[in-house]
Amino acid sequence: MVLLITFVQFSDMSNTEAGSTDCTRTAGNLTLFDGPGDNSPVFSTFCGEASSPKAPIINEPITMTTSDAMLKFKGTKGSFTINWELKKRDCGYRTNLPEGSLLVPMHHLDTSCEWFISAPFDKFIEIDIPSVEMTSGDQLNCTINQLEVE
Repeated sequence: MVLLITFVQFSDMSNTEAGSTDCTRTAGNLTLFDGPGDNSPVFSTFCGEASSPKAPIINEPITMTTSDAMLKFKGTKGSFTINWELKKRDCGYRTNLPEGSLLVPMHHLDTSCEWFISAPFDKFIEIDIPSVEMTSGDQLNCTINQLEVE
């Protein structure tokens, strides 16, 4: 099972210094940890208004790597609303192996697969993506099939 967190509202965590993108200098900030405690990996620290580059994307689910997450608010003002749900992972996995390959066979529509590949601090990840053929055929519609690399 994995945890999906969706922000439906985020506001009033504005910068105290105009133009600042440093969340430690805002009236409020929210840190999302990918796990049950503050020793878990930090997914992100959010601040600003909903339109800020440091704010979460509203109504866009964030997938944790497990069924746990911790949210930590700091500050004197700010508000947010989230929805969450536990979901069975259709496919995918987490790895930190030094090398590997990923083969995704044709699958049924409406399948969500996620792979989390991490490298040690002093290394980087290089991804080679050959030609990709999606089951949507001639339809150029990314709402049917999409490949997202973050």
